[in-house]
Amino acid sequence: MPKYLLIHENDDFFTEEKLKELSKKEAPEEFKWKKTYCNFENNKFFCLWEAPSSEALKQLFKKVNVPPWDAIYPVQTFNPKKSKIE
Repeated sequence: MPKYLLIHENDDFFTEEKLKELSKKEAPEEFKWKKTYCNFENNKFFCLWEAPSSEALKQLFKKVNVPPWDAIYPVQTFNPKKSKIE
């Protein structure tokens, strides 16, 4: 499944508690929230998702109470132990 990195820069929406609350919500089966890298001090959040397409991911975020993203990038993962793209 394709992977996407969503970048959020929001002054007050993302807190540890809000992330915990969002993690308990069930996304449709074709979407998988893999992890989020958080920088609370600078209000920057980098969320790794698996989704059918970036457009499908945009539609999902419009349906739920999550602020807009600043950028969405299709990404691949490089495994340094295996020395390959996964």
